[in-house]
Amino acid sequence: MRNKTLLLTAALGLLGAASSFAQVYSVNAVGYVNQTIAGAGYLLIQNPLNNGDNKIGTVIPSAVEGSIVQGWDTGAQDFTEPSTFIGGTWFKPDFSAAGDVLNPGSGFFYYAADAGTTTFVGDVPQGDNLTVAISTQYNLIGSIVPQSAGFDVLGLNAVAGEGDIAQFWNADLGVQDFYPPLTRIGTDWYTPDFATVNPTPAVGEAFFYYRAEAGSVNWTRSFHVNP
Repeated sequence: MRNKTLLLTAALGLLGAASSFAQVYSVNAVGYVNQTIAGAGYLLIQNPLNNGDNKIGTVIPSAVEGSIVQGWDTGAQDFTEPSTFIGGTWFKPDFSAAGDVLNPGSGFFYYAADAGTTTFVGDVPQGDNLTVAISTQYNLIGSIVPQSAGFDVLGLNAVAGEGDIAQFWNADLGVQDFYPPLTRIGTDWYTPDFATVNPTPAVGEAFFYYRAEAGSVNWTRSFHVNP
């Protein structure tokens, strides 16, 4: 895990940023989530709401010039090609129009080129079989519903296996690095110094999840805003 952490940190660089994760305000299951950024730097986030086709231009229609979105290819175990906001449009490195799909539950790094607020709007995901697939090795995921709660409440513990690892990103100004990894041992999550924790992602926060066992599992939620 240490080697992967060093690799990811080197790839991102060390730039300052800070963020706050707002709660979702919903009326008839329509809501918004603000990501407020205090300076240029990276956030590890996800789109917490369904908005049309969930493509990058729909989900993030405007951004500071030079901002970047970069997802994770689970099959290739590598980052996807970055998409950069230039002149009001998201472009790939070859200047073709970016078509990244940012579905709830799928995380990405967001580089904000300057301070500002990005607002995600859309429908709160609801249903009895809301699913995030978790494959062997590294996944970049988040809660498929806009809810800040521990892994126990979010249902991730139900599919977590021995030796699985969760690692979160510290976006604070002057830090821009991964927090120490959390490891699943028995029925609990432990820090490197063997303190027990209940990992609790914020609304809209994403994290890297390493599945130690072979094969895939589905992290499934039942979630209803309106009875």
